[in-house]
Amino acid sequence: MCESDTPEPSQRHDTPGQLKRKREDFLIASTPHTSDAAKVGWDKVTYRITRIPEEFDLPRLSQAIKSLFELEDAMFKLHSLAIDATDETEPRTKVATISFRTIPARLQSSLHHADEWDFDIPLSPTDPTNCSRIYLDTHFKGFTPLSPAERDGEYTIE
Repeated sequence: MCESDTPEPSQRHDTPGQLKRKREDFLIASTPHTSDAAKVGWDKVTYRITRIPEEFDLPRLSQAIKSLFELEDAMFKLHSLAIDATDETEPRTKVATISFRTIPARLQSSLHHADEWDFDIPLSPTDPTNCSRIYLDTHFKGFTPLSPAERDGEYTIE
C-alpha cells in the first residue's frame, strides 16, 4: 500500500451503516443493466414459455402474447426464443423467456399459489379455434436455452 493510500487511524474501521452503504453502492455499480426489464417500473420476475410451436418467430409470438394477455407491446419484453433442445417430438417446439412491466391479470390471481400456468394460443390469426397449448412458468425446471444456436436444427443430443 502506498503511503498516501494509508488511511488515518480514525478511518480504518467503517461503521455497520457505512459498510451497508458501500455494499449497496457496489451492487448498484456492478450490476449490469442490459435488459429493459431491469429498468424502473418493470416487474422483477422472468417467466419461461415452453411448448411454443416451431413455426413461431418473435413477431408471431409477440402477437400471441399481446392477444393472450390483452397487452400492448410496451408492457412486455421477449428476451429469448430458441428451439427446445430436449423436445424430441416432431414438429419441434421452442422455449422463450419474457418479463412484464406489470403482472398480467390472468397471472396475478394465482401467482402466489402457482409457478406454472398453461394457455391455448391460436396457431393462425384467421382461425382462433385451431390452438396449441403453451406453458408459462417461473420455476425454470429442466433445460432452458437462452438463445438459438447457429444452425439450430442441426444438432444431436445423446
